Amino acid sequence: MDELSESTLYGFEETVISKAQRFATIVLSAVNGISPVVTAFIPLVPFFFAKSIPIEYCYWSGFGLAFLILFGMGIFLGKVSRTNLVISGIKMLLAGGFVVGLSLLLTLMD
Repeated sequence: MDELSESTLYGFEETVISKAQRFATIVLSAVNGISPVVTAFIPLVPFFFAKSIPIEYCYWSGFGLAFLILFGMGIFLGKVSRTNLVISGIKMLLAGGFVVGLSLLLTLMD
């Protein structure tokens, strides 16, 4: 916007486009800041019930929720890219499994 304003010698500070750009920036910043927090919180929910259920169930259900979220993200990416939804979900699951395996391998190296 600044380059356009300088090249046309017209101030675009209070135009509809400028206001829309500021609004979109704020909304996108909020979504990009809040969504990882919510997504990271969901697999932790079973641990709030650790006093009433065995901790092993909490671990497995946390992993299950995390992989369910990954599969859902893969489906979303498949929908956006107009590819096969199930294949995209499986690819995301494989990427998540690779990261888990890599982190376990790095833990064993310590």
